[in-house]
Amino acid sequence: MNATPKNAVVEFLQKYGSLGILLDTNILLMYIVGRHDPTCIEKFKRTNTFTVKDYTFLREFLLHFREVIATPHILTEVSNLAAHLNEPNKASCFESFAADIQTFDEHTVAASSIAATSTFKRLGITDASLPLIARDRFLVLTDDLVLYAELLKSGVDAINFNHIRLLGWAT
Repeated sequence: MNATPKNAVVEFLQKYGSLGILLDTNILLMYIVGRHDPTCIEKFKRTNTFTVKDYTFLREFLLHFREVIATPHILTEVSNLAAHLNEPNKASCFESFAADIQTFDEHTVAASSIAATSTFKRLGITDASLPLIARDRFLVLTDDLVLYAELLKSGVDAINFNHIRLLGWAT
């Protein structure tokens, strides 16, 4: 997939800024860990592909959106992954995670509807739910290339975080 051009990002901000952005599991996990303590991002096995700069960019990027959208499946995955943090970071991170959950706009689709999609067998329940929830309603931000390609193929507007990381640092 080609990198998301800067003008496409601006168009997405204009289109979805008043609606919302749905964060995929890895991006939301990085955000949650960073909100707890940005220095943990590079040390934690589940987020060490990201940097403090990535977190800072994400935090500023999210300010352009009225709502951060979450799904129960994504929140569950984030919770399960964050549970691997060492104490005292784990308890403290979950405390801030609990507060953050209150600010998210949570959307869901019945598991039976997700399982009936053609993408369920390839992507699993969490990722297969995203086209159903986001199509024509929300922008999706992911770092998962397979999911990103599937979203684009399904007609869902999405940005691959890896394509825009450098944009944040250059502006």
